[in-house]
Amino acid sequence: LDLTGDCLPRDAVAAIERADGGRLASLAEAHLAYAKAYHLYLRDRIVEARPIFAHVLKEFLRARSPFGFWARFYLAACDHKDNQPGRAKALSGEAKALSYLNVTGQTEWMIGLSDLEQGDAERALPRSREALWAFQKTRELGNQGAVSSLIANCLHYMGAEREAWRYRYQALGAAALSGDLARVA
Repeated sequence: LDLTGDCLPRDAVAAIERADGGRLASLAEAHLAYAKAYHLYLRDRIVEARPIFAHVLKEFLRARSPFGFWARFYLAACDHKDNQPGRAKALSGEAKALSYLNVTGQTEWMIGLSDLEQGDAERALPRSREALWAFQKTRELGNQGAVSSLIANCLHYMGAEREAWRYRYQALGAAALSGDLARVA
């Protein structure tokens, strides 16, 4: 927590420590199922991943585990991939209020990207800057680079080319430090 400011890992461990025998087994199964859904999602197997995320969300809620925020994020991400945004906006505010910064950053990034894809760079820019703030707090260099690139694109479409170049430079620096140059392409 001292290093990143993100409270979710600490709160997730507390949920595990609170769980008794039966609930602990259910929580462990939920984490395993979450990992399966996550890997399906990464392979764009959204139809298979979505019901697993929905199931684990119920289990995480039952165990009062904040990992439910990640399940909610990936359900929103599945919606985004199916061009059905909407779930993400409430999630971001709730996650930020609890200092779940990586969930906040990922959610704001997705909303900003969606706004830019719809041609609204002015609406995308503050969301993208919020994502960058969260990733700077958590020291997620690869994500900082990718979001800085998104901000540069927003600024480019808004005609602020000089400022856009500053963010392109920042994106390349963060990506180089993280070893993840492909994410800023």
